[in-house]
Amino acid sequence: MVSINFKTNVGFFLVLISVVVLALIEGNHLFSNFTSNRSISASEVQQITFIALTIFIIAIAVFQPYKISMVAYSAMTLGLVVLITSFFDRSSTLTSNIKIIQISIGVVLIIAGSFMNLKTRVTEKDEALAEQGIRYFKK
Repeated sequence: MVSINFKTNVGFFLVLISVVVLALIEGNHLFSNFTSNRSISASEVQQITFIALTIFIIAIAVFQPYKISMVAYSAMTLGLVVLITSFFDRSSTLTSNIKIIQISIGVVLIIAGSFMNLKTRVTEKDEALAEQGIRYFKK
């Protein structure tokens, strides 16, 4: 019987919503930089790259749910990148309100990623079931 892990689902939902909001913020900022002929800083390129990578990993995890730990680690990494960029990037032209939103999204990404990875360890019961399945498959 299939079991539904509530913590994993809530964590995945928070990661998905956070990444979409972050992509909208960065996309709007990127568009305004292109229209006003301003340059894009390296930290913004790095942040956009991590957002695209996280979206790609989320798409993989939707079709292959056993790779959910990749989403958790990617979300935590993206959260750290967003926090570091928001705190230490002096070349960023974002307003302080947007930076506060990015900081809160970074914290949410780190918490949701760790929340998703809480119950991913294999128990002895699961291990025994897997061994039994392997023995049955070999016959």
